[in-house]
Parts: sequence; structure tokens; C-alpha cells
Amino acid sequence: MIESVFGIIPARGGSKRLPGKNLKKLAGMSLLERTISQAKKALPVSVVTTEDTQITLEALRCGLHVLRRPDSLATDSATSEDVINHAVNAYMSFKWFCLLQPTSPLRTVNDIQECVKWAIRENRSVVSVCDGRRNGAVYVGRTLTIPNLYFADAMYYEMPYERSIDIDTQEDFDEAERILNATEIRATP
Repeated sequence: MIESVFGIIPARGGSKRLPGKNLKKLAGMSLLERTISQAKKALPVSVVTTEDTQITLEALRCGLHVLRRPDSLATDSATSEDVINHAVNAYMSFKWFCLLQPTSPLRTVNDIQECVKWAIRENRSVVSVCDGRRNGAVYVGRTLTIPNLYFADAMYYEMPYERSIDIDTQEDFDEAERILNATEIRATP
């Protein structure tokens, strides 16, 4: 059943609070490379969606397909749902998608697999959370949902704080490094 799921890794080039964050190295691997590694272990097919040349080159170096984003989907006002719509329309043969943001690099392959299994078993979307709040690590939704309502009926997959860091600032990045240095997550990108 997992064959019916494809991964979407959204990685745009422009970041105002932490420039170049998707290519920033955490424990020797870029945030993008960590997410690609996780996706390749958990899902049969994944794609990086970007408008950025450096991100494209990094994705190709890591052996993943790239879906070139139109510039309109690479702005601060473009939503995750807009990016999902674009990817879903390009990969219409799949029943499910799994959105994996590079800025949540401490999720595990098991987190991804559990969310996917749960979504398929219950035939409902799944969103990862920490203390009941979305953490950006894993989103699983049906491709045949009304656009922008992918997660309206989502179940919540609870994750601990140390795997829920969402990197938007240098402070977030420093916290992720601190957690990696204190745990064994480093060995399981």
C-alpha cells in the first residue's frame, strides 16, 4: 500500500530569517540532504520542489527528482498547500502524498512510516504535532482531496520535543545542533 504514496520535499531558495537554511549543514549533512535520506528510506518515490539552482543541484546529487516550481510558488506569500497542489498535479497517479519539510530534520524514518501507515489504515490525513501543535515534520494527505483542504480532517501524530524542532532562525538551528550532540538521532537521518 505504501507504493501509493509519494514524498514532497518543499525547498525554496529565499529565506529571510535564516538565509540558505535548506542547504545549511547540520552534523555534516544539509537540512535538504537529511530529509532526502529519510524520504528515500521511507517512501518509494519522492520529489524536491524548488525554484533554486543550488537546491536543484543538491537534490540531484542526492539522487532525487526535482520538480521545478514556478516563481509564483517561491514567494513568502505562497502556501504549503499551493506547493502541494503543484506537486499533486504533476504526480497524479498516486493516492497519497507525504510532505517532508527540510526545516524539520530531526524526524525519524519511523515517524514517516508510522504516519503513512496510520493515514492509509484510517483513510484520513495525518499531521505530526508536539504537545498538540503542528511541528512541520510530517504531513500525509490524500491527493484526491479538494485543494487546500488536505488536512481538514487530520489525525495528530504526537512526537517528542527533541524530534520536533522546526528550523526558521539561527536559534532554532543551534537548538537542533544541541539536540543532535546530546542524542543518537545523528545516526538515523
